This record gives sequence, C-alpha cells and structure tokens, in this order.
Amino acid sequence: MTAWRGRSRDRHVFIVRAATDPDLIDEVSGVALAVRRSQAGAATRIEAVVIETVGPFPAWLSAMQARGATEIHLHRSALPDESIEIARDLALADPGAPHPALRAA
Repeated sequence: MTAWRGRSRDRHVFIVRAATDPDLIDEVSGVALAVRRSQAGAATRIEAVVIETVGPFPAWLSAMQARGATEIHLHRSALPDESIEIARDLALADPGAPHPALRAA
C-alpha cells in the first residue's frame, strides 16, 4: 500500500500493482493511478482516472505502459462521486481544467 496527496492536501491510500499484472484487466471500479517508478525508487504520477469512465480499461493500461508506467495504484472507492473527486484531486492539470479521463459515464 501507498498514499498520495492531491492538490487538496488530502491523503489517498492505494494498493500497488505491477503495470503488467494480468489481473488488472478485471478491475471495474475505483481510481487507477498510472505511476512510473525510477531505478532510484522515485515514483512519478502519469495519469489518474476513474476506471468506470476511462473506456476499455485494458486499452488504458496498454496506453499507460507505452507512456512508461511500471505500476498501477488502485483506490477502491465506495461511491462513484468519491472516485471522481479523488481522480480530480490527483490530476496533474490545473485545478480548474477539465481532465480527459473524467468524462461523464
């Protein structure tokens, strides 16, 4: 497990999985955070999405691997609105900018 702080400074707890874990394609809800881990161990966020709204999740996983993701961090939210708020909080864009992965379901 690991935790990330968003722009709000709220702490969000995630389960860490290898980006190549074949069981990831079975994920159906919550927040997925693509992460690049350096050889020195530093983690860099690539993209945060709400799994239910990203489209075909396996296609998103492949795209994130192509962008250098070595890990997928998962947060299983109880409510869809909570997932949306967490993904927005962790988005790398400006706070007021729409995030492409947060389109309506």
